Amino acid sequence: MDVLELKANAGDVHVDAPTADIAALDVEANAASVEMSLGGSVSGSIDGAAMSVRVCVPTDAALQVR
Repeated sequence: MDVLELKANAGDVHVDAPTADIAALDVEANAASVEMSLGGSVSGSIDGAAMSVRVCVPTDAALQVR
């Protein structure tokens, strides 16, 4: 998968992609709950306000959470 873009406003987001390689992950959340389980290579960011984030990624993932 080249690009995964998610936007959540006052909702729940669950992503389970144990084998997908994601070249560009872009998650924006406002007052939302984000839960992601990613097993392939991933690079990107998770941004938001008043959110909860639970992320399970490989140790070499290039991921920023702001």
